[in-house]
Amino acid sequence: MKYSDFDFYNKFVASSRIKNITLMKHLYLVILAGGEGTRLFPYSNPERPKQLCHIDGGDRRKDTFLKRTIANFVDAGFDRERIIVVTSNERQADITRHQACSPRGIALKNVWSIPAVYGYYGTMVEATKMIAESDPEAIIVNTPSDHFLVPDYQFIEVVLEAVNDAKQGYISTVESIAHDTGIIVWRSKDLLKDNSFDTKKLDLDQLMEHFGDNCRMSVGDFVWHDCDTFRGLYRAIEKTHIHHNAILGEGEHRPDNSCHHSLLYVDKGMNLNISDAVEVAVVFTMINDQPILMVSRLNESQRIKDLAEEFMENGKLTVDEVALEENNNQILYSSIVNQVSFAFVGVKDYTARVYRRSDNGNYEAEVFKRHE
Repeated sequence: MKYSDFDFYNKFVASSRIKNITLMKHLYLVILAGGEGTRLFPYSNPERPKQLCHIDGGDRRKDTFLKRTIANFVDAGFDRERIIVVTSNERQADITRHQACSPRGIALKNVWSIPAVYGYYGTMVEATKMIAESDPEAIIVNTPSDHFLVPDYQFIEVVLEAVNDAKQGYISTVESIAHDTGIIVWRSKDLLKDNSFDTKKLDLDQLMEHFGDNCRMSVGDFVWHDCDTFRGLYRAIEKTHIHHNAILGEGEHRPDNSCHHSLLYVDKGMNLNISDAVEVAVVFTMINDQPILMVSRLNESQRIKDLAEEFMENGKLTVDEVALEENNNQILYSSIVNQVSFAFVGVKDYTARVYRRSDNGNYEAEVFKRHE
């Protein structure tokens, strides 16, 4: 959604706010694009954290969280020349540059690397220091790169309000009615007036304490989703009309009529056949040239993160039939079973089979529920 889609009044409000933002010569956007990709594993993973995952296949400007974030703020009036993307993970640096510098994105010189040792808030401060070297009057809008936002006129209005507060020396947070967005706005000279905090151990409370009573909050009624769980991701994106499934990925999906209210992700060059999927996430992807198949309840969170940490430590997931049987799950063995990682999280009675099609070499998965 863009402001041009609004009714006349809201279009007028959005247009005037966008013009005000566009005219600000010292306004910068810092997009934080780090992370290990553990919360939505294996849809997100160390090679492809959430901000680099595809979500909007119909709009090439917005087909990943990162590209969507850049496009949304450009639509809100921010100058591409003053949009900075910061990555903290060298393994992700190349793909981050590729996405950020895609057509209608930003210049390569505006993709910066800041070591992960500084953490989320410390990275914001380090980026502000770098910007302030060339523009001491800079006003910085800091935003995460991995959330889902609809940039309507109310969002544009509260961002402008936060920027105007920052001009007066305040630190201002931007929030929707339902969510803390993680967007923080400050003026560089107010943040950097002394060195009273350690950026390698910095947290939000220390930042707020640094500004003392000069803290404000801008709140608006706009669409904002954190997407830190599969249920959150499912709620954010468009669903099919009849079965209410959320479909992601460039691979081939074949859910039958028994599949509904589920999230399906299939990587390019892979095929998924699935039945009896109800309120589950099914992810079929490749990591380090290894096929990964996971079936999980949408509301699982901590066990998904534990699964990701297990994979990062061992390089694979459980493929042991005995261990799976303890959770009432089963793998149907095939010729490539030892090359595939399987996971069933919070679900019972599901069977999975993965094989390689002889006609084109693509991986194919079958997932279905056993009926006694």
